[in-house]
Amino acid sequence: MNHIRITILIILSAILFVGCAVTPIQREINLPSQDILKPLTDDTKVRLIIFNNSNKFWTGIDGSGKINLSLDGKGICRLSVGEYVIVETNPGKHTIDLEHRDFALFKSSHSISTIEKEHYVQVYATPVSNIAEITAKPEAFESSYDAIRF
Repeated sequence: MNHIRITILIILSAILFVGCAVTPIQREINLPSQDILKPLTDDTKVRLIIFNNSNKFWTGIDGSGKINLSLDGKGICRLSVGEYVIVETNPGKHTIDLEHRDFALFKSSHSISTIEKEHYVQVYATPVSNIAEITAKPEAFESSYDAIRF
């Protein structure tokens, strides 16, 4: 009887964790080199370094910290906790769309304005939404975050 309870618990846990992962978004834009030390490929553009700073404890276990990322309606990638992606775009106003799955699917849109040649944009999942904000470069960024792999 005890092994039946354990089996049921394992099955229910698997269903819960599978439900938390969001399907990766299709990439619709070309991305430059993801080497953080390389300069812009086009001097008329600005560089966004978008990094997933979701809480590893709360969102890393069940995959709910994986965030689909779009810029101006075009898919970029799915960022896992601790990953970053570099995007080159025109200066000005942009919309970042985020999507992650927790107990439900959470979608949000965020407006940013790019003025400088380089911006760090922190994104993270919360239990009921997503956040995107321009921020200063985090300390020890290169050793704390990994470039997205395609």
